[in-house]
Amino acid sequence: MKVPPPVLDRIRSQLWLTADKEHWPTLPNRRKSALFEQWIRDDQIGGVLSRYLDSRSVRVYLKDTIMKSYTRDRIKNFAPVTRLLDLPECPLVSKVYLKPHGRRLADGKVICWGLSRDWKTVLMAVFERAHADESAEPFAAVIMFPVGKCRQPAYRRMIETASNKLGIQRLEWYEE
Repeated sequence: MKVPPPVLDRIRSQLWLTADKEHWPTLPNRRKSALFEQWIRDDQIGGVLSRYLDSRSVRVYLKDTIMKSYTRDRIKNFAPVTRLLDLPECPLVSKVYLKPHGRRLADGKVICWGLSRDWKTVLMAVFERAHADESAEPFAAVIMFPVGKCRQPAYRRMIETASNKLGIQRLEWYEE
């Protein structure tokens, strides 16, 4: 049985509001697991979903259907990146990228951003996307919500060294 869209929308809104308050992208896995357990036991979340799903599938549904897209949705916005890079509020964009998020501006600057756990992918995406077009340049990589090793100065210096070796002009850390 399929979860009706109004039910899914209500539960998604509730969980995403909690995820916003908890600052989901920076939570350790053990805290995320605790939240999933809490949601499964909640009559308004797990109880409602168990009316449409096998009770053993509720956790997977919460994780894969409701929360999987949360982080991607929350970091897709280009405005915080433009502010961090001191770019015009609405720069002319010639290409939009996904996985990781990015833009090639009309002036050829390539910018990519993503979570700190994906820093290698973000750096390589800037490099690759800029080198795929002669008129492009590897302008900036923005590493968002640093956690774990990415909060350590020595580890950040290593990432900065990699960024420099790839010819990326700017590496920024987004920590809001």
